[in-house]
Amino acid sequence: PVAQHWCFSLGSVIPPDATLVFDVLLLDLWNKEDKVQIRTLHRPQKCTRTVMPTDFVRYHYNGSLLEGNVFESSHLQNSTYNTYVREGNLIKGMEEGILGMCVGERRSIIIPPFLAYDDKGYGAKIPPYATVIFDVLLVDVFNVKDDVNVEVQKIPQPCRRKAVVGDFIRYHYNGTFQDGTVFDSSYSRNSTYNTFIGMGYVIAGMDKALQGVCVGEWRRVTVPPHLAYGENGSGELIPGSAVLIFHLHVIDFHNPKDQVDIKVTYKPADCTLTSAENDLILYHYNCSLLDGTRLYSS
Repeated sequence: PVAQHWCFSLGSVIPPDATLVFDVLLLDLWNKEDKVQIRTLHRPQKCTRTVMPTDFVRYHYNGSLLEGNVFESSHLQNSTYNTYVREGNLIKGMEEGILGMCVGERRSIIIPPFLAYDDKGYGAKIPPYATVIFDVLLVDVFNVKDDVNVEVQKIPQPCRRKAVVGDFIRYHYNGTFQDGTVFDSSYSRNSTYNTFIGMGYVIAGMDKALQGVCVGEWRRVTVPPHLAYGENGSGELIPGSAVLIFHLHVIDFHNPKDQVDIKVTYKPADCTLTSAENDLILYHYNCSLLDGTRLYSS
């Protein structure tokens, strides 16, 4: 009917009883019974959690029409799309399409127009009644109810004592995002990170995760953004709303109130003469750090 009306409107352009030939390129095709189609392109073997309603996600995407024209890409903008997975923040088809995704997973999500931009389209980029395709890479996911997650990977035996609030600690770490990208490492600087525990000198999540550690202990710590750098991130190093993962190795800790700790490892049974102030003594020694690293030996 549309083509017929168009032909009649041409008036004198088309003569009576003329045969018309149309060369047609099909741009889109959908049915009102269509649903969101999800094609998993890659899924990591290890997936500890998946996207759930009310989660906050960060993802990269390429958006295209059914005939292949790309209308937008977060990769070209060098910035992830960040949003809550709840009604009103995303088009309905995208909300459905990213549920159940793992960090590092890639999906192709095909969304019919009535679950996308319907009869209005989206500006000059997406025409009315257009099927849209989003190729999505999930970079990050967390929930505002998340707390710091600590995985103890190795505890040395024996553990002389555990760190508490007010202790001064030295530790090595590798810091990564959930997709494995390294953003910082004390090893690369060949210097430990040194700070007090539980006194606000480090991000809140790390302050909490460092309590109760032993010298020589290894921990994997996952810190949600509201206990790290929040919505603003930290400069160009850490983007806003990023979950941080720290692989920690505790080297040393002490408290300013600590006294000299003396442990007798051997004492002769016949000990009639003991050292006193102003005595001159001759002795051998091994000097090491608390984690056993040898520094010097006479």
